[in-house]
Amino acid sequence: MKRWTRGQLAGGLAGMLMLMSGGHAHASLVGRDADGNAANGYEAYYDTVLDITWLADANLAYTTGVAAAEQGRMSWLDTTAWIDQTVNAAGLYGVSTWRLPSYAPVDGTSYQLDSSVTPTAYFDGTIDYGINNASTSSELGYMYYVNLGLLAWADTTGTATTGGYGFDSPGVTLDNEVTGGYYNTVQLADVTVGAVTFSQVAVHGGLWTGATVTNDPYWGSGQSAFYLTADNGQIDLDAVSYDPNGFDTRQAAWLVTDGDPFSVSAVPEPASGVLMAAGAGLFAVRARRMKKGAASQRP
Repeated sequence: MKRWTRGQLAGGLAGMLMLMSGGHAHASLVGRDADGNAANGYEAYYDTVLDITWLADANLAYTTGVAAAEQGRMSWLDTTAWIDQTVNAAGLYGVSTWRLPSYAPVDGTSYQLDSSVTPTAYFDGTIDYGINNASTSSELGYMYYVNLGLLAWADTTGTATTGGYGFDSPGVTLDNEVTGGYYNTVQLADVTVGAVTFSQVAVHGGLWTGATVTNDPYWGSGQSAFYLTADNGQIDLDAVSYDPNGFDTRQAAWLVTDGDPFSVSAVPEPASGVLMAAGAGLFAVRARRMKKGAASQRP
């Protein structure tokens, strides 16, 4: 008879409990039922690496009609005001700490925006302006490159990507597409990668971060905010206020909150509690039988 080690017993129990939890994960994302109604799927995903929770509705401003005509895009100042005065004031899903994704300097000290420092600086993610920044310092970059597995328009050496990039990357499924813009192209779509689905993602244009700088080399004096270009993976800068007579400085907002506010309760539901107790009992019986059998075989 095959003997199980303590490690195998523990691993088997952990596997059984994981199946009972009912959560699905892709990379570091774990689905969360924020509204308490399991029948309508997940309203959020917890990132176990970044320790933040993303809304499954990736464009709340659009789906709630706040900026529907602009596919959810607003200036950075209008976006942050809407988050504070509307979303957090209402306590979406009982949480009042929703925010834009953070973007910290890659070197941990100060933002580096000069792409001429090395031949590959723009391409290899070593500065704060460019592509392929998949570090945890960029919450949007980590989601884009790691969790969703999207590709930039070029690799870290500057070689152009073939076979699709951005939300046209391999393995990405788009549904419920919303078209618009000058060329009537796809602006928003439900994005599915593996078992994870986010709704109405701004697959064209930019996604705001919460990080700002002053006197940047592109917009000059004043305040600018970082955003990630969904089309090609580039981190760029835009003026924080909307200029109706100049560039369109409106981007979309994908909200996050710190921690895991919708984690499964440590106290199991009655039905799952019975299953867990039964499972633990089976493992305990198995362990006792093994111990008894081992004792009887001793010389």
